[in-house]
Amino acid sequence: MSWIEQGQGIPVVLVHGIPTSPDRWRKVLPLLPGVRALAWEMVGYGQSIAEGRTRDISVGQQANYLASWMRHLGIGKAIMVGHDLGGGVVQIAAVRQPGLCGGLLLTNAIGYDSWPIPSVSALKYSAPVTWHLPRPLFKLLLANLLYRGHDTAEAAREAFRTHAPNYLSEGGAAALIAQIEHLQTSDTLAVADALPRLDIPARIVWGRRGSVPEDTFRRTLRAGFKRTTAPHTGSQAFYARRPSGDHCRGDYGARRGYGSWRKQLTPGLIPHATNLIPDRVYVSFSPV
Repeated sequence: MSWIEQGQGIPVVLVHGIPTSPDRWRKVLPLLPGVRALAWEMVGYGQSIAEGRTRDISVGQQANYLASWMRHLGIGKAIMVGHDLGGGVVQIAAVRQPGLCGGLLLTNAIGYDSWPIPSVSALKYSAPVTWHLPRPLFKLLLANLLYRGHDTAEAAREAFRTHAPNYLSEGGAAALIAQIEHLQTSDTLAVADALPRLDIPARIVWGRRGSVPEDTFRRTLRAGFKRTTAPHTGSQAFYARRPSGDHCRGDYGARRGYGSWRKQLTPGLIPHATNLIPDRVYVSFSPV
């Protein structure tokens, strides 16, 4: 398993969506002061696409992977932050493993049966054809998906430059379709009735182009709500004061036992939320 980590303090675990990776938070992590921020990579995404080929990478199973990773690192009562699919992952983890979650922040997150979005559903149904898209057409497809999630063309182009290499180096369209084929609304529906019983602080942050689940989340989680879009940045993320501290590299080996830290970093609590697209911090973690 891989993640990006920075800072010291209360643990804040950030989980990305599709078609992204922990670099989704690249402009967020430098702006989180006084916390131990850990941007976790879902198995089969980002730099671990190859590792996901023979594994269950559904949203429900990602919650199990996340919980195992947190327990291995000794992380409990973390503030869990989820965007898009990551929002579903942290909901499920909070319900199944309440001792791991001390607070929940959902930003443009999936939930209930309101997902996948139409464009992703279309890709799922057309998988036999889309799987074999030639590289140039896949690049156009991925660029279009990312463009829909950003406020400016430049932000979308930057996101493409950040996330496209992970797919292009691992089969292009086939890598994306493999992720999409594991998506099933039953994963979030299975925990929907339990969400109102979560006795934790919660906050909902939604972009200007909101979607169906936001009002339901607000009611069931009794959560504070903010709708905002920061100019020239993108659709969602977090905004706070710039932190002090440095960045480093570390490892967590999923297949050969657990990796070791070359240097320990740390994180904390999210004080304020708005919409930012992260920028690379860069703390990369590779298998040992």
